[in-house]
Amino acid sequence: MKNFFFVLFLIAIRLSAFGQKTEILVKGAVYDNKTGEPLENVNIHFLESKAGAITDGLGRFSIYTQKLPAVLEISHIAYETKNISIKSIPLIDMEIKLEPKTSILPGVVITSEKIDTVFMDDEYAVLDYEIMDNGILMLVFRYNLLHSELLFTDFSGTEMIKLKILPAKPLQLFKDCLGTVHVISKNKAFQVYFQDDKVLLYEGVGIGKFHALMDDCKFGIRNKLYFSEKAFMELGQVFYYINTDDNQKHLLCTVFDEDKVDFFYQNPENLALFGDPLTDKGDLMANGNDPAVIDRLRKNFEEAQFRKLAYLSPAYIPIFGMGDSVILFNHPKSQIELYDFQDSMVVKIPISYNGDNNTNKGLIPVGTFKREGKWLKEVYVDKLHKRAYTLFMKSNGNKEVKEINLRTGEVSSVIIIPFPYVKKIDVYNGFVYFIYKGWGENQRSKLFRQRLD
Repeated sequence: MKNFFFVLFLIAIRLSAFGQKTEILVKGAVYDNKTGEPLENVNIHFLESKAGAITDGLGRFSIYTQKLPAVLEISHIAYETKNISIKSIPLIDMEIKLEPKTSILPGVVITSEKIDTVFMDDEYAVLDYEIMDNGILMLVFRYNLLHSELLFTDFSGTEMIKLKILPAKPLQLFKDCLGTVHVISKNKAFQVYFQDDKVLLYEGVGIGKFHALMDDCKFGIRNKLYFSEKAFMELGQVFYYINTDDNQKHLLCTVFDEDKVDFFYQNPENLALFGDPLTDKGDLMANGNDPAVIDRLRKNFEEAQFRKLAYLSPAYIPIFGMGDSVILFNHPKSQIELYDFQDSMVVKIPISYNGDNNTNKGLIPVGTFKREGKWLKEVYVDKLHKRAYTLFMKSNGNKEVKEINLRTGEVSSVIIIPFPYVKKIDVYNGFVYFIYKGWGENQRSKLFRQRLD
């Protein structure tokens, strides 16, 4: 009887196994063929099958099929779809490389083939960088900001020198108007200098004193240091320079967003909404120890700050030095102004890329994406090539770099940065530099550059 039940048990196992289909595991990883960057959120599936998978933060995937041969399809919105025929069970993990898609705009071919990886490391991430005349200074960290280092490389990313121990937990790098770089921490700023093939730091100065001295200084031309100061609720700026020969201050020009300023001058009561929320400040301050009064002060201030943030955008008026001239992007007046070394305005060039400033008066609502993308209030000047660029945000998060023609004021598309939501963009010597992390907790921020020519 025992043998009979044992035979029945074996038959049941065989029948069960016969009714099941064998599953074949296929594993691998997907990478960008140009940069070597692992790709997250790539769709993986076998044709004529419902089974699918998505790559993780390191580009890895695992997928099963019940029969071979089969065709594996790999697709991503920013890359060319790839089909791979699998005839037998792979003995090793697959390594799949995708080609970035090429987009065609009117008269311009935009491709990511010219992207260079400046810094990419499995253990270190890029927190910040500054471009110098002879290389790139990067603030990198391992695991967390307490393990931060300074790394100086040439423009291709080849390591030159490194400073492994920093005196404080860094927050960012800051390049001042004289081209000197500083490491900024919560309480101090440390100036970077080079000596005997070493990168070193001077003793730090208080962060408040540092910002008071450095924030308003924009650039220097020969014996002139140029400054800007915000004016009237950040709706304008005063531009001036200090002659370092005699330390005399000279006014260059003053620019205001006149439509928004008139909004307040014609309606003084609006100051209570955006500028000075404490219309009964005297009475309130007399009872400053009253918790109810303190709470009212706080709420009034928070409401005014919110209204200003949501409806009243500060004037964006960047200024740059280019050779011996000063170039000012007067966006409130929709024009570029060029000043010579004798402080004379020699040319005014109309612009139209800042469309919101031309169509909205007074209060400026939160912008929406237009068909051509939303203009980002960012202008960059390549001083070596004497060219200017601005950015537009596409609806998918990618940024389009457009060149501003300094003779006509027109803009034309140059490239689209193929990675969404990149950080810390800068332009130098025909390249746009940017930091990109990618999706996933295991990704680390990397430094790339993309050719503009």
